[in-house]
Order: sequence, then structure tokens, then C-alpha cells
Amino acid sequence: DGSAPPQVPPEETPTGGTASAVPTPIATPTPPPPAPNTLILRRPPRLVLTPLARARVVFRFGSDQAGVTFLCRVDRAPFGRCRERIVRRLAPGRHVLKVKARNAGGLVDATSAVFRFRVERT
Repeated sequence: DGSAPPQVPPEETPTGGTASAVPTPIATPTPPPPAPNTLILRRPPRLVLTPLARARVVFRFGSDQAGVTFLCRVDRAPFGRCRERIVRRLAPGRHVLKVKARNAGGLVDATSAVFRFRVERT
């Protein structure tokens, strides 16, 4: 019998159209980059000795992501925007620097990089 196989009608979809034989790929959104990690690349020694009323200290920061900005806090001052290199003149006593990186997407390092040190007048 040389007859053709029976024709199967296309499957109907709930919207009334016919189902496509090739599934449409679903676009998955690209996840945002994770929050950056903050690094203190340059810092003074833990004990800074100075003959002056104030000691000059220099810090330099980095991150595991490019294009970040930094937020810094020295002692009890509020966090404020700072550059990747800061210079401060500090009086004798105990000091704490905290810094965190913020990426272009606005994500901020949840754990600040912290450095504790002391300035003593000689």
C-alpha cells in the first residue's frame, strides 16, 4: 500500500495558536557582579613615633574589582567618600581607619578593611 502516513494535526496551545516544534530559548539575565572586597595596600606601622604634635600617615587602598570608589572613616568620623590614597595628620593616641569599596553597580563591601594603630610623641 503506497499511501502516506496519516497526518497528525498540530497541537493547540492554550492561547489558540499552534505549538512550535523548536522551543524558544529563555534569556537568563546576567547576574550582577558580587560586592567588591577591600584591601589596604599601604599603611603606616602599628606604632607611629613622631617628635611633632601630629604625625603624618599615608594609606592606599585597592579592591578585587576595577572601577571602584572608596568610603573611609578615621576614628569616629562618619564614612565619607575618599580617594584610593589618603594622607592624614593625627594627634598622639589610638586611631582606627575603616575603608570599604563600592563598585559601579552600587554594591558596597559588607566588611570594612580595618587598621588599628597608635601615634606616640617622642
